Amino acid sequence: MIALGWLLFITIGFVTYFFLKQYQFHHRHPFRWQNQFPYELSQNRYFQIPFIFVWVFIFITALSIGYFSQILTILYLPRYQFVSVLFVLWLMSTTLLFWIRPIHGNWFLWFHLLPISFLILLFFYTSFSFYTGPFEEVQTFFPYTSILQGVLQLLLMLNPKLKHWYQLERIEEQNKKPRFQRPMWFVLAYSTWLTMLNGIVWLMLLQVEMLIG
Repeated sequence: MIALGWLLFITIGFVTYFFLKQYQFHHRHPFRWQNQFPYELSQNRYFQIPFIFVWVFIFITALSIGYFSQILTILYLPRYQFVSVLFVLWLMSTTLLFWIRPIHGNWFLWFHLLPISFLILLFFYTSFSFYTGPFEEVQTFFPYTSILQGVLQLLLMLNPKLKHWYQLERIEEQNKKPRFQRPMWFVLAYSTWLTMLNGIVWLMLLQVEMLIG
């Protein structure tokens, strides 16, 4: 189980590095997570990343389900099964973001709020179920870090700037028409990437908990 967990993290790290290098190679500048969205990383006209990403997603999903299946074999109570359901919902909704484009603003926002919402539920439910459960091997620190991550994720979702996520920055240039561009820190973009990072950190902490527990 521990080996499968580390294989999952190594795969995620390798895939992330590959996508970032491909983006930098074709666009001649590094990917800016502060103001760029997942679909911009996975789609470009030079390299058919979406097709490759389908198989990458299938592989990562298979690793994730296998990893959770081994954990839930130990934690066999029904309350723990719902943890894997929430995790799969978060994983699927996150994957959709690599295809969703901002054609319709409201739908684009809601699609980005879905993984944030699922992750909040996952963190708080995990904290409650693991803390009140009978298995000491998952009670060393994981219930406490999960609730802390849940609070941080909730703060991301309650950020008042999300209501006006679409607002662009006006650039005035001498003797030219003003142009508009995304600000350096685009709230919906960086909230999405921070959510993904929070989920990966949660998985790593679960791995450490199972290792020392």
